[in-house]
Amino acid sequence: MIAGGPRSVVRFAATELGVVALAIVYVLAILPFCPELATRDQAFAALVNAAPLLVLALGQAFALLIGGIDLSVSGVISLAGVVGAMLLTSDGGVLADSSLAIPVALLAMLLMGGVVGVAQGAAVAYWELPAFIVTMCGMMAMGGAAVWLTGGARLGSLPLPLLETVQGDWLRVPVILWVATALAIVCYLLLQHTVLGKHLYALGHNARAARVAGISLGRVTCFAYGASGTCSALAAILYTCRTESATPSFAREILLDAIGAAVIGGTSLSGGRVSVMGIVFGALFITLVGNSLTLLNLDYWHVLMAKGGVILVAALLDAARRGVAGGRA
Repeated sequence: MIAGGPRSVVRFAATELGVVALAIVYVLAILPFCPELATRDQAFAALVNAAPLLVLALGQAFALLIGGIDLSVSGVISLAGVVGAMLLTSDGGVLADSSLAIPVALLAMLLMGGVVGVAQGAAVAYWELPAFIVTMCGMMAMGGAAVWLTGGARLGSLPLPLLETVQGDWLRVPVILWVATALAIVCYLLLQHTVLGKHLYALGHNARAARVAGISLGRVTCFAYGASGTCSALAAILYTCRTESATPSFAREILLDAIGAAVIGGTSLSGGRVSVMGIVFGALFITLVGNSLTLLNLDYWHVLMAKGGVILVAALLDAARRGVAGGRA
């Protein structure tokens, strides 16, 4: 049982304001060593860099909400990026000379992510396989397929109109921020104001009670993983356009960043709890940590170690939140 004082701290840490307070404390602590972090350019860079991570974290939140997890994120990004680039690239792309190349390729990427997610959800729901195993195998299979299709080489020469659109601005705001913001709004409305959202929460709280209440656990699980896969494919579009190439072996650590952003933002690792606004702040915080440590010229591995520590603290906070909830019950 957690004492009254620490309980209040944990409750505050579980709120969106708690994440904001954590970010402010971090900035104030590191600012003397990295004054450029407070510049307008760096603040803008943090927002833009956080957008694809936010998309991933929102997708991951659907799997976490129902008490599962999706480890296939990097595999979906790699394979979706490769599939899109193979259709689009001017260096022998299947649809390189077609006026429909861009919409068809983007739709193919999103469909691939969604179908993979639904398939993984079906394996979890109907075959009763552990989500950890199913999605880890998915990550390995899709990552391997991406390398096999490309021979391990990057695919570039993407259409300029697509790159200019995703990298451009609309109303003086980067398009990538509009995409992430729109997705966050859609996720919030779906989770808080629809029957499907209530079913997702119910499954995460108590699967047996949800089944007794007549909720189709299989369909809800398939939707959750399908949403995660679709968000991963959308992130693949954003990352591919930002780097102007498709990478068959996309960085594996992006998975931990996405989970960390969700958990820091108040999503429970045991299911039944999610905060869209908290995830927004969580993605910004994870990005802020990465940017600041890079500005300090730390080695890549040091940055990974620091992020790992942050995510571990987030997991401990989640355990403390559950302890508070259990004590209150």
